[in-house]
Amino acid sequence: GNGNGNDNGKEKSSSRSMYKDVFNKHRRKPDNPFYIDDLDQMVDFSSANPPLQHENVIDLSERRCLRSRSSCSNYESESKHEYEYQGPIYGLKSHPGFAYMPSALSTSLQNDLVYKAVTEFCEPPHGTNIDLVPLKEGVEVPNLNEEESMWELWKRENVTVDADAAVAVEDGDANHDTTQYRKAANIKAKATTNDNEKKYYKRFDKLSWATLGYRFDWTARAYREKNKSAMPKILDQLGKFFAKLGEEAKCNVGVDSTPGSDSDQQLNPINPSPPSTYSFTASAAIVNYYSLKSSMGGHRDDSELDITKPVVSFSLGLPAVFMIGGKTREEGPVVPLLLRPGDVMLLGGDSRLNFHGVARILPHGTEVPPVGRCIGGRDVGDFQIQSWSCICGNECGNGGDIGGSDAGDSDVSIAAMPHSDRLAIEKFLLKHRVNANVRQVLPDGIDRIPGDVDDTE
Repeated sequence: GNGNGNDNGKEKSSSRSMYKDVFNKHRRKPDNPFYIDDLDQMVDFSSANPPLQHENVIDLSERRCLRSRSSCSNYESESKHEYEYQGPIYGLKSHPGFAYMPSALSTSLQNDLVYKAVTEFCEPPHGTNIDLVPLKEGVEVPNLNEEESMWELWKRENVTVDADAAVAVEDGDANHDTTQYRKAANIKAKATTNDNEKKYYKRFDKLSWATLGYRFDWTARAYREKNKSAMPKILDQLGKFFAKLGEEAKCNVGVDSTPGSDSDQQLNPINPSPPSTYSFTASAAIVNYYSLKSSMGGHRDDSELDITKPVVSFSLGLPAVFMIGGKTREEGPVVPLLLRPGDVMLLGGDSRLNFHGVARILPHGTEVPPVGRCIGGRDVGDFQIQSWSCICGNECGNGGDIGGSDAGDSDVSIAAMPHSDRLAIEKFLLKHRVNANVRQVLPDGIDRIPGDVDDTE
């Protein structure tokens, strides 16, 4: 099934398993949350040391028989050029079909995604885990006027900004410099008040996940035609781009495909499609919200009707220890990975149905090696995707989500956001991790779930 939120404690299993043993070895230590002595057992695709030094890592970067191309605006000349992703793509010899793009998203694009995750993705018409639990009368109270969003509540409880200083910066007195603004605005934790002691129905400390597009029915363990919302365009376009990139990395043009070779192991054994005809429809997404104590138990994403297409995962916020195992909990190998913000991961091909999960979140201040300026011989600043308009070209538009929503989804950079939100995002990410994973639910050519009756019609 799909990962449906965050767990605490040990991996749950009635019997011993390889996945459980490795998961528990890397899980959070309450008495030592900054523990990192197991780092040498993880694959770190972003380390200053060449990832290929790890015996299980394979370079897929040069195995693209067609580079991903898309129009990207040059805002100075207003001309268009073909965008080609030049970043490294790695795989695991032990897990064919797995692909990893370290530091693929710029900090600005990461913040754009997080901002949408806390202001849009977790609000109606999308669904969350909170919606499944009715408001407890006498214990919880509705958010103010029943209209205050979770993000507005979080800011009200956690951030105080001096209004005059904020206005001064908006007028340009501090040159929009983040450091100067932080000093001028005097950001500080809001003191506990009677208002803060209220238990609001919708708040981030209760939020584990949000579902977008086709919304998974956790009770029926299936997607339902009646339960869906519009897919945000930013997730649609990013999902398509990286799914195509992963498919290109599996091409065998000019590569030794002798059975048993490293190259052969990375080919997609399930209905491979030439990149020129390959398509990916981002019809569902699950956004997971992690706190410092969160984890996610081992699970398989096996409820989609099309498992030939990958799950595309975007890491945002705090680093995490991710586990990928075999087809069952008992099978191995189980490989721990260090996930960093801005990384993109694909579970496709033969690894599409493998068990995976998150053992622990690494708190801010954990001594992990810095991201190398160069990864795979490429300068990070040269290959990072700076804005989602770089990959969606003329399809970006200024509004309208995929699926016909009237809600706008314009390409608004974090730099153009109100400074109070910009700095609140920075503070939020000091204690949270956000993961957005996108998948295709239906096979190509099918536009609704077969046999499912939409009783809303």
